[in-house]
Amino acid sequence: MELAEIKILIDKYYDGETTLAEETAIAEYIATHDNLPSELEVMRAIFMTTSTLKETKAPKAKPRVMTLRRRLTLAISGVAAVAIAIIGVVLIPDGTHNTKTNEQPTILCYKDGIAIENQEVVMAEAHRILGGVSEDMQMVMAKIEALNIASIH
Repeated sequence: MELAEIKILIDKYYDGETTLAEETAIAEYIATHDNLPSELEVMRAIFMTTSTLKETKAPKAKPRVMTLRRRLTLAISGVAAVAIAIIGVVLIPDGTHNTKTNEQPTILCYKDGIAIENQEVVMAEAHRILGGVSEDMQMVMAKIEALNIASIH
């Protein structure tokens, strides 16, 4: 390949229009010719750098090991998030009531498939659900702590 053809390919390279074969031709020309014009010395640096980068291997990523504590924490967080979402749906009014009257918003939940509108019953059910989640979390945290103590000794 002649110098004039390489210059045309380099112009295409700068415009992002070269094919892989054309880039390989440029790289081979630059690698095999020691006496390049000064304007092509920049291309020598570019192609030498990119060829060095091709040979560089990325370090192998270590697989992330999920500990029992992390798994339990994620499980507890999921249960707590679901409980909070359920309570939010149960306790937050739907916004369709008239705000200009003194009417209390309708609080509605379903227990065993039966609609409940009594605020005291709804609140008691919400506290029961949260209490159960809290007890479950305390039991799991105690087990995690026992595992941590056992792993230290």
